[in-house]
Amino acid sequence: MFTRTRMILSSTHGSPRTKLGTKPRFSRSGRHISFNSIQASEACCRVQFLLSPILSSNELTNDWKEFLMTQPEPVGEDDDSYEAFLHSFDPNDYPALMFSSSDAYVHDHLALDRLIKHGSIGDATLARDLYRPGTKHIGPEEVGITNLDFFRITQTQDSAELRARLRRAGISSARIDRYMQAFATLWVGTRSQRLHSPQMLEVMASIVQHDLVFHSGAAGRYVANQPYAAVSPLFSPEQMAAVFQANSDMLETTLYAYSKRLSENDGWSINRVYARRGMHRVTDISPVWSEQQYLNSYSLTVTVPEQFAQTHTHTSRKAGVPTIVSACLPSIQGRIVAFAGFVEGMTLNQAELVVAPPVRELAVRYLGTHGTAPAIEEYVYD
Repeated sequence: MFTRTRMILSSTHGSPRTKLGTKPRFSRSGRHISFNSIQASEACCRVQFLLSPILSSNELTNDWKEFLMTQPEPVGEDDDSYEAFLHSFDPNDYPALMFSSSDAYVHDHLALDRLIKHGSIGDATLARDLYRPGTKHIGPEEVGITNLDFFRITQTQDSAELRARLRRAGISSARIDRYMQAFATLWVGTRSQRLHSPQMLEVMASIVQHDLVFHSGAAGRYVANQPYAAVSPLFSPEQMAAVFQANSDMLETTLYAYSKRLSENDGWSINRVYARRGMHRVTDISPVWSEQQYLNSYSLTVTVPEQFAQTHTHTSRKAGVPTIVSACLPSIQGRIVAFAGFVEGMTLNQAELVVAPPVRELAVRYLGTHGTAPAIEEYVYD
């Protein structure tokens, strides 16, 4: 496994995260629309940002080494050779680069690994993890890179810590047990168990009541479906606030420790972390994000959402569009109802976060269509 250390770009080039994705540069079909010299210059900066720190590494293909070492630098406004280079630079020749440098993936280990191993110049393909029937698991190429066993090792300890925090917030052991048991057993069961079981309905009712008290102006505004049955909430509004707060605080601490396990020494920030969900959608993506349910599944992985993006029903098989929606973690951090790493007995096969619908407007941006067999539309909100 490589050690990923990334340089910080100078102010001359700007930040690739702020520049990329500010405007859609691809049509909805993924076809390239235009690529002028300014965009080409940005793309070159992305190459440098992603690959220059490992230029001397044996992991970097000769194509990329040659590109980085021979890329002309501008010497003035009238530098014709640089202008010619920029105008000849076509992003369609670099699908792995365009994927790995998009907002949702620029700090992702698997995306960088794909760029290093499969991003050779002239290779117009970008493989995505393929659909497999049955329960979804982290794809084999991601297992060895992301070291998610970290969460298996810490799950018992972190589950005990979450219990302790909730007890200090005045929540009884019996209610904590019911909460933990629901996510360890029912959430990972059938769709009916996730949406209709009494325990899950009690959690949803807790979110509804919490939002009515603390976010009355936005309660229920960004969710399509209300809970299906009237049940008593498991937690009071104040207790549900404690659940949100405990998960938020612990997740930031845990992910920081996890980043150190991955040898990230370049100024880790939770703003670099994205959670994703894959769907084979049959409706358009709204410019303002809205969830379907009061409990929604996200993953800290890349390959699990890629598999879900290809998972279709009989209805969506022909009309559906493979899609991944990514969320910068701070945009959902305060709405995390449960994390698999904090619930003892909950499977970690998907590194799953269970997230309540937003209570503020979150704008959705299109990041392009990436990949071949399958091609997946990518969106992000933050």
